[in-house]
Amino acid sequence: MALLFALGMVLTLPFACSSDDDTDDEQTGNGDGETDDDDGSDQVLELRNDDIGEDECQYGPNDGEAWVDSSSGLMWQTGYSCDNRTGDEVTDYCANLTVGGFSDWRVATISELRTLIRGCFLTGPGGECGITDVCYDYSTCVNDACNGCGNGGGPTDGCFGQSVLDNPCGWFWSSTPMSADPSASDWIISFGSGRVMSSEIGDDNEGDAGFLVRCVRNG
Repeated sequence: MALLFALGMVLTLPFACSSDDDTDDEQTGNGDGETDDDDGSDQVLELRNDDIGEDECQYGPNDGEAWVDSSSGLMWQTGYSCDNRTGDEVTDYCANLTVGGFSDWRVATISELRTLIRGCFLTGPGGECGITDVCYDYSTCVNDACNGCGNGGGPTDGCFGQSVLDNPCGWFWSSTPMSADPSASDWIISFGSGRVMSSEIGDDNEGDAGFLVRCVRNG
């Protein structure tokens, strides 16, 4: 009975918009250009259902404060959205945000979001990952470096986000699409492993999952 109860608890966990437990069971980017996939493929960057962990949104809204990253000159909110936003809801959240007396916030591009990565040279600022604001097509711009540096190896208690930011291990949206098709899914970053990856759920193709968004403005 105890086993059945435990299994029931696992199956009824809420669907998460972020995870501090970025478990890379199917692949890890280990910095040597190799990935480990169950099916032998070397560029499987879609989010898998079993990558999702604890629901970070259970703690309620958290807009945070305004913080300027001196390395990029960008101003970020230290908080994040916390209610499984997808699609236009992500854009609307930033457009309606007022933090630090500023109301001109927007969703960060993938290149801007990558400037927040610390401790992963593969996907951090100037890293080898091919996904940027100007090269974002999945079929031509993805490379092995985009797999990041593995779960738990970051300088912020294992995370690759910065300590000044709330939820430095979370999954965060960018505004950069995966192709020129305006209906395409957007790129995301897992700050638990430093991975730059697709926002599609994966093999079942059920559409975009809910992730967090941290808004930015020109500093």
